[in-house]
Amino acid sequence: MSEITAAAEGGLGHGFPVSGAESVQGRRPTMEDTMVILDDIKACFPDLPIGKEKHSYYAVYDGHGGQDAALITEQILHRRILEHPAFSQGDYELAIKEGIAKTDKEVLVEAKEKDFKSGSTVVLVLIVGRKLYLANVGDSEAVLGRERNLVKLKQLFCLTNINHQIHQKKKESKKLGATSSSIG
Repeated sequence: MSEITAAAEGGLGHGFPVSGAESVQGRRPTMEDTMVILDDIKACFPDLPIGKEKHSYYAVYDGHGGQDAALITEQILHRRILEHPAFSQGDYELAIKEGIAKTDKEVLVEAKEKDFKSGSTVVLVLIVGRKLYLANVGDSEAVLGRERNLVKLKQLFCLTNINHQIHQKKKESKKLGATSSSIG
């Protein structure tokens, strides 16, 4: 088990989201998609200089034409974002944008060195306290839903790459984008 999935299985509590994940291979002979689940970033990276707010990170990497690019992105993208100086200063949008750009360059270098032609889309969510940051590259999508009842409020975050359709109205899906929203 990798450090990436171990954080999700720890049952962290402490007000952090507790997540689960499922993958379906589909018609292809190999699984080309991968994901990263960090319910508690501080627990996974204790030396990271971040404040007391809760930080969580979730991402789906949808491999296209093979799994090489998705597997590399799975290993490095969250690190590039978390290690970016802007992250510890609270400029999460800049850290995400530049982390994605740096990862893209690194994947291209490795693709040339190892002679692979695959690519990967990404959709990621960073939650800091009650604020949610969302970024996507390519045709992967995120869905945010809310279920209310009299007893509790439950947030449902779904990162998905099932649809694979770029909506004509959303030209931003073709470019690097990051946005944020308050939760609750």
